[in-house]
Amino acid sequence: MALDLSNLSPQDAIAALRSYPRRYGSALEPIKDDDNVEAIVTRPGPDGVSALDIAADTARRLDLMTAALDRIELADNPDVPPAAADATAPLDRASGATGLANVLQQLGSAAAGLADRATKVAARDWNRTGTAGGRSVTAFDVLLEGVRVGADNLHRVEETIRAVGH
Repeated sequence: MALDLSNLSPQDAIAALRSYPRRYGSALEPIKDDDNVEAIVTRPGPDGVSALDIAADTARRLDLMTAALDRIELADNPDVPPAAADATAPLDRASGATGLANVLQQLGSAAAGLADRATKVAARDWNRTGTAGGRSVTAFDVLLEGVRVGADNLHRVEETIRAVGH
């Protein structure tokens, strides 16, 4: 099921980003101090990646989107990394995911960073453009991809945990 973001406002996107640390925390660590949690979230799922790797990649991608938003705001039509505006970009398998607490902290920082950066974008600047992988993207496109990546990867985390947790 594709996520419909057509009616999302910048404020809605910011609220969604701010919800991700809690939502990922609930998915990755449903029971605090459960000794099995770390083993489950680091176990590769059917696609060969662990839930922890997916969460770490989400944090990395949200950081890229924050940097892309900065560049679009500061320069005219800058180049931004393709992964900053493409939810279908491949997962970075070399995420360096090290420990559940660390990844949750990175994800919280990345989601808050993009949300905080987005609050500073003036309404007139959401249509400023950059180039990502040869295509034109607006500042708002980058923000929406942040929401999409967070939601899609949260769904992947939940599916992976279900697949390996039993």
